[in-house]
Amino acid sequence: MQPELAECAEILGDEKEDPTLKTFVCFYELKKRILGVAQYRGEDLTLVVGSVWMGEEVPHSSLLQDAETSQEERAVVERLLVQLRPDLVVLSSEQLSLQQIMRDYEQGATSVLFEVEKKSTFAFAFAKQQLLSVQLGTLRNKNLQERTNALSSLLDLTDEAAVCAAGGLLSYIDRKKAASDFDSSVQITPVNQIIRLTLEGSLCIDRDSYSSLQIFKLEAHPSVHSLGSPKEGLSLFGIFKQKICSQVGRRMLRHWFLTPTQDSNVINERLNTVAFFLATRKCRNGKT
Repeated sequence: MQPELAECAEILGDEKEDPTLKTFVCFYELKKRILGVAQYRGEDLTLVVGSVWMGEEVPHSSLLQDAETSQEERAVVERLLVQLRPDLVVLSSEQLSLQQIMRDYEQGATSVLFEVEKKSTFAFAFAKQQLLSVQLGTLRNKNLQERTNALSSLLDLTDEAAVCAAGGLLSYIDRKKAASDFDSSVQITPVNQIIRLTLEGSLCIDRDSYSSLQIFKLEAHPSVHSLGSPKEGLSLFGIFKQKICSQVGRRMLRHWFLTPTQDSNVINERLNTVAFFLATRKCRNGKT
């Protein structure tokens, strides 16, 4: 076994105790509904980092809106779990909604272990320092500014959610290593490469792009003090939303807009479904 892979086996724990624990994933959600995601793969020492925007945060005035937001968050997390296939998920102690999603997921057909870390582990400054301390090949023997510049070419260091998730995950693995090895000279959490997260089959669009393209646009309540809940303004989603009669349909449309597919078969299937209903409407109106 290569030295670095042998070292990784130590980090991941005693193979006799749990030989399958090789992939760690961390989720960290900001109040702006941005989910930071980090994955550490022990098999090839790869760190995957990124974030997913889950739509504008709307003040909840009803249980229905609360349930709708919860379902969006749950759908994104479950999709990431299927794609990343973790053996263990690390969460912040303050993020109760993510913990509940993981508890529910554990009761399903596919269970995934999760552990909770104190919230200070995910502080932005601390997490960024953890990333800058990674002994990646291109970062070795470089000063702080050079390391920052090099790391910026691999991931967005201004993406707070992603940085907090990645730094928190590295800190967790470091702590596990330190608990079983008192030799501080041993390199902790070896990383061969850092790559950006991509959702399989989906086009990744950040929050600024959604706003610039006016796919979503929240408008404040028209009252002087903006006491009421904001509503969807003039946007692509708002135009299509007016044509949908059910809450279930609106949630599905919102999910499609938040995770635009790149699969041409799925796109054509949706277009065929729309064509079918349009043709049915024409028949009902006596048109051919």
